[in-house]
Amino acid sequence: NQNIKPLPNKTTITMNRLFGSAGALRNVFLNPARFLSVKPPVPDADTIFDKIIRRQIPADIIYEDERCLAFNDVSPQGPVHFLVIPKRRIAKLEDGTAA
Repeated sequence: NQNIKPLPNKTTITMNRLFGSAGALRNVFLNPARFLSVKPPVPDADTIFDKIIRRQIPADIIYEDERCLAFNDVSPQGPVHFLVIPKRRIAKLEDGTAA
């Protein structure tokens, strides 16, 4: 029937979501230098978590032992929002071990 128009395929819908006016990747293509100029992290550089562990940055600590530290998030997204971090630096997830 000539009156039936095809529906857009999933690829078209996905591309519109990614590249449309509010699409997730729109800024990558409008300002690629912003994303290309990001330098990879320096492996031994201090992170905000290192500084919290050493008490160089204040935190509302709710638990601590020899292996981990837990503290309330500074910008909670719910009634209870805290982070638990290891005290030993783990650069990659696959470097972690079961406790």
